[in-house]
Amino acid sequence: MVPNQKPEDVLINLRKFLDDGGFEDIEITYLGGEPAARTDPDDPFVNLVVAAAEPVYGMPMQIAPMIGSVIASMTRTTRNMVPTVAAEIP
Repeated sequence: MVPNQKPEDVLINLRKFLDDGGFEDIEITYLGGEPAARTDPDDPFVNLVVAAAEPVYGMPMQIAPMIGSVIASMTRTTRNMVPTVAAEIP
């Protein structure tokens, strides 16, 4: 998922892609989805988290604006424009 994609649209396009390729027999079970969300890497909240994390981890954080993950706060980011930052433990 990337910003402005909707899970339901991806599902429809996947079904069409499979059908057009002759794979009508493949069943897709939709278990739900969340739209993509992205926090601007220049948001002041990101800088705050980066500064707070370095003494904890002993190294600067690497900023990855788009990750292949879904976390509960993505809905808050998308609907309410609340910045979200996830820290991965090395």
